[in-house]
Amino acid sequence: MEIVTPGIRLSGDNKGDQKRVMTPKLALQNGATALVIGRSLIKGNIKHNIQKLLRELKIFCGGEREIQVSRELTKKFEQHWGTNISMVLD
Repeated sequence: MEIVTPGIRLSGDNKGDQKRVMTPKLALQNGATALVIGRSLIKGNIKHNIQKLLRELKIFCGGEREIQVSRELTKKFEQHWGTNISMVLD
């Protein structure tokens, strides 16, 4: 069974118009198996934000945690990266 958790914000981010948000670490501690992260990644420097997220996840989960980073999920040119956190960071 998958537990998909939307409303994820990077640590220190404003919750904006969302009523219920949590950090990736808190979501995983509460049983999430998949995280939906949008605004925290696309506001500002996207590359920096993704690296920040991956570093936080690596500290909490370890570098061997399975992960997939995807973009353009609904478009013709979608891309996917990863097998684990360490590989995506490299």
